[in-house]
Order: sequence, then C-alpha cells, then structure tokens
Amino acid sequence: MKRAIFLALLLAGCQTTEERLAADDAQCRSYGAKPGDQAYIACRMNLDTNHANVKASERFGNSGGLVGAIQRAKE
Repeated sequence: MKRAIFLALLLAGCQTTEERLAADDAQCRSYGAKPGDQAYIACRMNLDTNHANVKASERFGNSGGLVGAIQRAKE
C-alpha cells in the first residue's frame, strides 16, 4: 500500500485537482472501499493527509521524494 501511495503522490504533481481527486477515489475503491463506508472515508483522509504532507515538505524544501532528490542534486 505504501508503494501505491508513493506512486500516487509522485504523479500528483502532474495532475489537476480534479484528476487527483479521481485518482484518490479510484485508489480507495481498488481496496474494495465504497463511498460512504468507514474504510473509504479513512482511505480518503489518509490520502488527503499524505498530499498535504508532501506539499508542506516541498514548500519548506524538506522533500525526501523526487523533488527533494532533484534539489539536492543541484546543490
């Protein structure tokens, strides 16, 4: 699951908000969760938290992901 979330977050930078929301919906549904279920709500909340953490990390230059690797390579 962590790999799927990492991949989703990596690709999120290339997506519009609508595309990200659709991708998040598809990701949660792929786990068998249905909109309105507690599992679906928890999944969406986790993805929202992960997206927010990535944005904050990128904003402050502390990204351990692709953006951070590119920034460190330039230094």
